Amino acid sequence: MLFYASTVAAASEYVRTTLAGGRSVVVDRYWLSTLTYHRVLGAPAWLSEVEASLVPADLTIFLDVSTELRRARLSARGALQAHDRMTLQPGIGEQITALYRQFGAEQAVAGRFQAIKADALSVDELVELVSDEVRRAGSPPST
Repeated sequence: MLFYASTVAAASEYVRTTLAGGRSVVVDRYWLSTLTYHRVLGAPAWLSEVEASLVPADLTIFLDVSTELRRARLSARGALQAHDRMTLQPGIGEQITALYRQFGAEQAVAGRFQAIKADALSVDELVELVSDEVRRAGSPPST
């Protein structure tokens, strides 16, 4: 967990520098991923000191996909590794989804958390939904 926390901390420093330069940043898998997967693996630590130092996201998007569809996509790509097989075991995918949703609601570092049920959506539909969420995140709140 400490290794993955250090990679998130390094990414956060890159984000801080990039934002200071006036550019936007998109990060694939940030702090919630580290918390979720390590909680599933039984890690007891929260590493709140690391979390407190991270640049918080404006928006976290979680693409919620069924275990069956994940298995099919990973198998089709030939990318099914040991850690992927573990997450495809009965009940584990559901546990991961529940933890992402829980941590997304609880962890300030996630920013606004938006889950998208993605099973039945095409790539184009997903791109449009995610683009809409990003545009909303970049707009000032309406009063």
